Amino acid sequence: MEGFIIKKLSFLLLALFLIAACNSTETIHSNGESDEDERVEQPAEPVTIKFMRYYGGFTDEDFEWYFQGKIKEALPHITVEKADGSLDDMIAANEVPDFFMSGLPGISSLREYNIMEDFNPYIKKYEINLSKYDQVALDAIRSFSDDGQMLALPFRMNIPALFYNKDVFDAFGLPYPQEGMTWTEAEALARELTRQDGTIQYLGIWTGGADRMGMQLKLPYVDSETNRGMLEADGWKKILNQYKEIFSVPGYIQNGQLTVNNHSQFINDRNIGMLAYWGADVIRDIERLVNEGVTFNWDMVELPKYEGEENYAWFAETHNFAVSSISRHKEEAFQIIFKIFSEPVQKDFNNKGQISVLEKTAENRKGFGSELPFLEGVNTEAFFTVEPGVVKHTEFDVEARKFLNEAAKDVLLNGKDINTALREANEKTNSYIQEILSSR
Repeated sequence: MEGFIIKKLSFLLLALFLIAACNSTETIHSNGESDEDERVEQPAEPVTIKFMRYYGGFTDEDFEWYFQGKIKEALPHITVEKADGSLDDMIAANEVPDFFMSGLPGISSLREYNIMEDFNPYIKKYEINLSKYDQVALDAIRSFSDDGQMLALPFRMNIPALFYNKDVFDAFGLPYPQEGMTWTEAEALARELTRQDGTIQYLGIWTGGADRMGMQLKLPYVDSETNRGMLEADGWKKILNQYKEIFSVPGYIQNGQLTVNNHSQFINDRNIGMLAYWGADVIRDIERLVNEGVTFNWDMVELPKYEGEENYAWFAETHNFAVSSISRHKEEAFQIIFKIFSEPVQKDFNNKGQISVLEKTAENRKGFGSELPFLEGVNTEAFFTVEPGVVKHTEFDVEARKFLNEAAKDVLLNGKDINTALREANEKTNSYIQEILSSR
């Protein structure tokens, strides 16, 4: 009898052991640890999940950066493949990607497909501590839901600054831009820099377009409540007046066209004194230049300020991952995303000169770009002195921005009256909105 009891107990213990083994899991917390206190499930069989770049820049290099290397080492059973083509076609073919990348302007239109999974239950499940992260970035995501859903999760930010070419300033004996400078002062400096010197036409500044200039004042393109264009607002009139003043200085227009329309001219041609633009783009391009052995003598300060206005570091801009609510591999998609979102991985990105979504603590600010020798001595603190503005995006913003920039060029190049140009741009915006809404 005693032997029978011992045998029975042995079988029970073995059964309990096997159940525990089957239920064993691994977890990825926001601290990135992966030991016995973690719970992210590791399937026995390899899994391939599909990824789509829906809106915004995400290059082949980005794909390797984010989904290979450390991420692949941490989650070797998951393979990420690109899904190219139209999302409409994919939905029609029942081949919806498992997860997406989108900048904030694209999330509104992606939301219209009703396939975005709420992150909140998974944030709770995987015990992600959001207090360690940039709250502006998170608030920008929360702005897309009226009932508290997190329809995406940011994995990197973009913040603008005013970059300047020291060699151009030195060539003409002019003082470098200063922190706290106003736009009035910046425009005066730009006029002095804009000149022909031998065969080279120097330009004082490139501002990235009228739409981005308005971001500093958090000017909306479309009213999110009424779905009506906002391009006739006084703020946009102020911006187009400024745009005209800056770019009507002789040297900017040749043969009826602007001689500059891209930030890369500041880096590649190096004939522009100042550039107001997204930091992540500029840092990446300067790194490429340095790796090619080219010397570039530059620095940066915060964006000039509009006097008497509340100024922002443009609209909050994050690149974000969203998960398909109809995916069969949601868990694997969340594992990848939370690993990229984890504090150690984000710190690594920060040190390599990517603007992470971590809280902008003194430690993280100091560590920014610490692994990039060409940033030594550069005033990267300029990225962190002014907060970006959180706005209510609409699915119509992308087209409205296009109409606005067309209006600005019409004013500059064709002499159209500002009020007329903005009225026409607003009419185009409203017609576009009505066309989209009527088609549903």
